[in-house]
Amino acid sequence: MRSLEERFSDAITEVKRLGKEPGIEDVDVLRRVLDDLDHELRTTAHEPVERRELSKLSDQARGLLIHAHARARTALDIADAARRRELHALEHPTVLDPDPLPRNAYGHLSAPELDFDR
Repeated sequence: MRSLEERFSDAITEVKRLGKEPGIEDVDVLRRVLDDLDHELRTTAHEPVERRELSKLSDQARGLLIHAHARARTALDIADAARRRELHALEHPTVLDPDPLPRNAYGHLSAPELDFDR
């Protein structure tokens, strides 16, 4: 059987492998895996040095998982906002799109015809 340290390292690798826009289901699966590993850590690691080192791995995995969950929620929120804009445009074809004017990365208007020079 693989050691607890190896399984924590595998969990950390899996969390890192999720990428920039992870699925919320994938994050939940890894959270359950980490919960099981933490439970095993609390019940089986009796030596203070071993427990401390494994706790560091657990904290690292939890931190990465928290960031992955935040990225997943952000991706869902962005997709939800885009869907609401599309529905609004379909329901109200004569009303202007609630989406703001297009801007480039520096915050300037990106369409030259929208440049309001005097």
